[in-house]
Amino acid sequence: MSQGGGELGRGFYTTLSLNTARAWAWHKHQSRTVLEITISDRDFEDLDPLILSREQAYYYRKVIKTLGQTRSYWFHRNLVWAPIVGDRMIKGEEQFKWESKVWLVFFKPQPRKNFTLLF
Repeated sequence: MSQGGGELGRGFYTTLSLNTARAWAWHKHQSRTVLEITISDRDFEDLDPLILSREQAYYYRKVIKTLGQTRSYWFHRNLVWAPIVGDRMIKGEEQFKWESKVWLVFFKPQPRKNFTLLF
């Protein structure tokens, strides 16, 4: 990943929440169009994600923001799984920050009118 950024640094962000994905799409592109990526549990586990607790996500968000690295910070992992802890905290929602291009393996566009998950 050479572009993109957010509260946990540079990466490609996804979520399980359709509403959040649509809000992100609108904020960045004035579009409510989102895509769905389906990954089996086994493939997900094989990515060896870094899983952050809410407290850890808050801590890293503060450090990354203080360092001014919201567009450059890396955990050096395929995937970081953490709660969304931004200014307008969305309780119960999670984000998945992809730091490698491994997500492209799972992206297989399907000829459907509506997509659901979720960049």
